[in-house]
Amino acid sequence: MKSPVSPVQLMVLDYMREFFSENDQLPPTQAIADHFGWKAHTNAQWHVRKLARQGYIEPNATGKYRFKREAPSA
Repeated sequence: MKSPVSPVQLMVLDYMREFFSENDQLPPTQAIADHFGWKAHTNAQWHVRKLARQGYIEPNATGKYRFKREAPSA
């Protein structure tokens, strides 16, 4: 069973949505770390990976993250 998404991860997801609406791409982890005042971008990486494991985002063909897309219907 997957663990629930934490309030911090939800704030990260909200920031990612806001950044996307302004920039047409997801923020780099350093931008996430800067936004939340974290000293290391590895803190942001941890939250981003957790969001990916929970299915909110997914890697694209180039290995960058994007918001999860619905599977096409058959």
